[in-house]
Amino acid sequence: MQKQKHIRHFNLNESIQCLVLPSRSSIHKDMFEFEKVVALSGKSSLFSVVGNRNNGLIVQDLESGKRSFAPSRKYQFTPLDSISIYTTQDPYATELREVFKSMLEKKNEGVDLAALQSDDDYTSFFESVLPTYDPSRVYVRDMKKAVRWFQFLDSRELISDEILTRKEEEKTEE
Repeated sequence: MQKQKHIRHFNLNESIQCLVLPSRSSIHKDMFEFEKVVALSGKSSLFSVVGNRNNGLIVQDLESGKRSFAPSRKYQFTPLDSISIYTTQDPYATELREVFKSMLEKKNEGVDLAALQSDDDYTSFFESVLPTYDPSRVYVRDMKKAVRWFQFLDSRELISDEILTRKEEEKTEE
């Protein structure tokens, strides 16, 4: 009997080794889906949805690569794909995806996002990215969060024109 327990223990350890979670370096932009990125209330990182259960989501931290269960009783989930920025012109909102495209263009033009320090810096940058944003409804904290998310994804090379235009291409194919 003790031999069987030892064999079971060995098999259990072997199966655990097979379930080693991917590291940050194994998150490839070819497999990255912007539609699956969520922000969790109370967490500073961004997460990718791996699976769902009836009482929450299984998410993978894009920073550490660790997977965990996020119960819906504890967290609010905000998919980045569902976020829009208020504007003063029709349609009165612009998808975050479009704002990220503009930020990527500005970054490619040589704008240093790390140099943004004051509220005025963020406001002027946001005006250059989205000139029609509604200053009465978009606060500086929202601008900072959008820039922080963009920098987070960009530093991991998870954001590009191809990734940001994938959803539009899928819509035109249907």
